[in-house]
Amino acid sequence: MNKQKQKSEAIFSQIEKTMVDAFYLYNLKEAKYEFMSVNSEKITGAKPEFYYNGNDYINTFIHPEDRKRAGKAYHGIVKYQKEQKIDFRIIFEGQTKWIHEEFYPVFDDKSGEMTKVAGVISDITQQVERENELAKIQENTRLLSEIGLEIGQYLNVRSIVKNIYNRLNDMMDAEFFGIGLIDKEKQCIDFPYVLEKNTEVKTSIPLDKNVLATICVKRNETLFLDEFLKDYKKYTDKPLEGMDGEQPESVMYVPLHSKDEIIGVITIQSRQKYAYSKTDLQFLNNLSIYVARSLINANLYENMEKIVKIRTAKIVEQKKELEISAKNSAILVEMGNSLSSTLHFEKIFEKLHYNLSKLLDAEIFGVRILDIENQQIHYKYEIESGERDMSVIVPLTDKDNYTVWCVTHNESIHINDNLVDYKKYVKEIKVPAGQMPASLLFVPICHDDVVLGAISVQSFKKNAYTKRDLNVLKTLAFYTGIAMSNAKLYESLELKVEHRTKELALANKEVVDSINYAKNLQEATLIKKDEFSKLLNESFVYFKPKNIVSGDFYRVDKLTQTKDELVAFLVADCTGHGVPGSTLAILCSNIIKHSHENPTVLNPGSALTFARNSLISLFSNSETKIYDGMDIAIGVIDKKTNILDFSGAINNCYIVRNGEMLIYKGNRSHVGYSEQMNEFTTVQIQLQPKDEVYLTTDGYFDQFGGPSNKKFTRKRFIETILSLQGEDSSDKEKILEKTFKKWKGKTIQTDDICVFGFTVD
Repeated sequence: MNKQKQKSEAIFSQIEKTMVDAFYLYNLKEAKYEFMSVNSEKITGAKPEFYYNGNDYINTFIHPEDRKRAGKAYHGIVKYQKEQKIDFRIIFEGQTKWIHEEFYPVFDDKSGEMTKVAGVISDITQQVERENELAKIQENTRLLSEIGLEIGQYLNVRSIVKNIYNRLNDMMDAEFFGIGLIDKEKQCIDFPYVLEKNTEVKTSIPLDKNVLATICVKRNETLFLDEFLKDYKKYTDKPLEGMDGEQPESVMYVPLHSKDEIIGVITIQSRQKYAYSKTDLQFLNNLSIYVARSLINANLYENMEKIVKIRTAKIVEQKKELEISAKNSAILVEMGNSLSSTLHFEKIFEKLHYNLSKLLDAEIFGVRILDIENQQIHYKYEIESGERDMSVIVPLTDKDNYTVWCVTHNESIHINDNLVDYKKYVKEIKVPAGQMPASLLFVPICHDDVVLGAISVQSFKKNAYTKRDLNVLKTLAFYTGIAMSNAKLYESLELKVEHRTKELALANKEVVDSINYAKNLQEATLIKKDEFSKLLNESFVYFKPKNIVSGDFYRVDKLTQTKDELVAFLVADCTGHGVPGSTLAILCSNIIKHSHENPTVLNPGSALTFARNSLISLFSNSETKIYDGMDIAIGVIDKKTNILDFSGAINNCYIVRNGEMLIYKGNRSHVGYSEQMNEFTTVQIQLQPKDEVYLTTDGYFDQFGGPSNKKFTRKRFIETILSLQGEDSSDKEKILEKTFKKWKGKTIQTDDICVFGFTVD
């Protein structure tokens, strides 16, 4: 195995250790995969052999709606030979997952053709689902504020129901929607306007009837059913009445409250199983607050003639409450966005306390973290009277701790007189740190049905909190759960990335150190600018390797084997670039140097023949023919007579004289082995004072860029050096560099570049 292949496999080995689920290298000519990560099974459920058996991946697994886009991306890399990235869905055994795929062109160093495609695949399903969940929460919060403001303007139940129904069907599956009000005199729940598939229905249900609506009222709690016949048994031991006909599958019931009194219910139902999420239930809970207030306003209006004087003060108060709720919702949205998008909870904790203080009394505020492995609760984020408290650890065995009770029972705590209400939760009052509060709220922090800790606000005043305050804290706890889950996931990913980065950095350092050493070797073979300017006045070189080291090189040497004042100069482009190209460049530079010292070499043409024979002799031990070599332009000038002898292998000599371009072409054969090897010819040119002589490799005019991402071309190169006539040598180099950078723009450099020039005395 040669060194190049060993190096490739070392790089692939490093990539397979990175955080992707599948990696492949596809050979375009042989139409087969050369490398494959075994983690592909994590994404598709298929064995790695799936990628070898010739199946049409796009039409077999990719979601129908994404196939056209995926196919366009796959064909795009072959057509444009540029990096491609795409997110798409796959369907495997009935399960839909999101995939992120990146694939890159791999080019042959010799021909420059794209021969392979390298790609990595990652399962981003969890990330997409989390983003969708967050987007839904944010959208729900925004819509909740809008709905609350809209229905607050309606003064009859029918308008409220229709407005909410139209809004809900844009958000979720709401085939059935109804609002029921308790009629204490008739002992029933009256549904004056129920909408079922946009059709109005009226119904009334006696409170003694065992149905979900009455169960919700009697238990005064939310009902959430994913499969009707299975889940309703969680709420009643008795058979439900009125089970005739088609039943819904997914059902949500939420009680409506006014001043801690239940006044009715709100329900959304669907014939589809698992139609609703916990986010939908939270939305309905929050919506119930607006609905209850709007219904009270509507009832007040309908009976205004009788009770207008009595209710005026309450209406004003309720209006203020609505305004406060709308303002609170806006603050909660802002806090939720900050929490859900942060990966470092510590950074926003104090800001969280500041904003929460605008909504309710938060003299004491804390976020407690559950350490399930060590059976402890960490009081890590605590503020009392504006000052951060020291961290405290409480064991889960401390049953008289409110936070322990909240976490272990996964239920909220609402205390308005600590000395009286504590008996509902603990046997005695314990204060882990600071002063004893009088009013307390605790809400468990959960994510994906897993308890992560608890959030608490406390006041030194009695009766400081209402049920609205508890709902505010529940909403905040929901956002906090997302933030803590994201932070934990990010911390885990950071550790993995840090470990992988160190491994890759070590491997990369070894490679870069080797390349930098090669660079030092190459620079030792190149004559410095201040040295060759002594041999040729007004001379310069624009030398820009594609990578750290270059396959291009240049030489300027004074020939000492004759009495004449002769100076040899050349530019050459060896096969390849990077380390392989630079290695060959050093070898070829030494061969040319030896040709200057060989008495049988009489002119530039014989020097090229000498170099070609030397390369063929060096590579003669190889079992196969090696075609590597160089394209070169070489000249020898007699500084007394200004006679230039020129010979070229592929490369030309350009002379600018009085605003015109003279081109002397080299032979159409490179220096190295080829099927037809003719002698290199030498052209003798009588130079004139002020002539400007240029030699160049093809890297400058082969560079892609410009408005249409095309090659610079030899024509533009000639126009550029014509424009340089009369400029100082240092300015010529700067203009060439500025022109090249402007054309290249943000595209990658295509090849090594070497342009040499001087002005005749």
